[in-house]
Amino acid sequence: MKIMVVGDTHGYNNALLPKLDIAGKLRIQHVIVVGDFGLWDHLAEGHEFLDAAQSYADANQLSVYAVGGNHENWDHWNWYIKHMPTHKGFAMVRRRVLLIPKVHSWTWAKQTFVVAGGAVSVDREERLERETGRTKMGAPAYNPFNGRPYRATGLRTQWWPDEQLTDADVATVDKMNVKADYLFTHDCSDFTNFHTRLKPDIDSQHHRQRIDKVIAAVKPDFHFHGHMHTKYEWKNTRSHGLRESSFGNDETDWNGHATATYGLECNSDKWSWGVLDTDNRQFTWGPHVLSS
Repeated sequence: MKIMVVGDTHGYNNALLPKLDIAGKLRIQHVIVVGDFGLWDHLAEGHEFLDAAQSYADANQLSVYAVGGNHENWDHWNWYIKHMPTHKGFAMVRRRVLLIPKVHSWTWAKQTFVVAGGAVSVDREERLERETGRTKMGAPAYNPFNGRPYRATGLRTQWWPDEQLTDADVATVDKMNVKADYLFTHDCSDFTNFHTRLKPDIDSQHHRQRIDKVIAAVKPDFHFHGHMHTKYEWKNTRSHGLRESSFGNDETDWNGHATATYGLECNSDKWSWGVLDTDNRQFTWGPHVLSS
């Protein structure tokens, strides 16, 4: 079985639809977006995005599965999960466009898939200002790009409090008591060597540490994530217990688990997609797929 893995699409047609055409040509039936899919169906353009995704998915005889990111309408996401479930626990927002619960596991072809969605919006305060048109101190809020005052969009139109993976969610993953072949998250491990790309705020750090607890619990062979909008490929032993010694990153004597980890770029970026072959247990980046 082949699965196309796609980075953040943010509700942009040009970030998703061309990839669905590629998946159709490759006869891929499952496409997984690793968060910030773009569920903004409180707006007309959000419905247009979902309708277009359904149309392209139908034309290419495939289904799109979305992991929840921090830039989703979580009020609506949770409603779909509760009221529009499928037999594997996904939520049908369109017939071929399915939302994955924030914490979820399922099997395809006798292999185990686990999802732990969510992340921290580092631009939360700016988003709240757009909702209210006011700063935290009550003064008018201004758009930093054009200097004009924000026109209030209304509460819960730019930011939703359910965006994060919580400690309770991590406990739910632990209670699953599963060994994952494949883990899909939006956020990355706190051990990821992204240098200055990792946000130093305490909320973001705590969230990444929750991801590490998930990784330690389900011990995935492969881990795919978005959120950082940066291509990154590494072998994660840190989440499983190996620590860097005074002699550097020496894994020679490590006999614990290791997770092949792939961080994807976003939107229409070159490294924003790839193909996972579950039969051969290999992941190939999109440009290499197209050149082969």
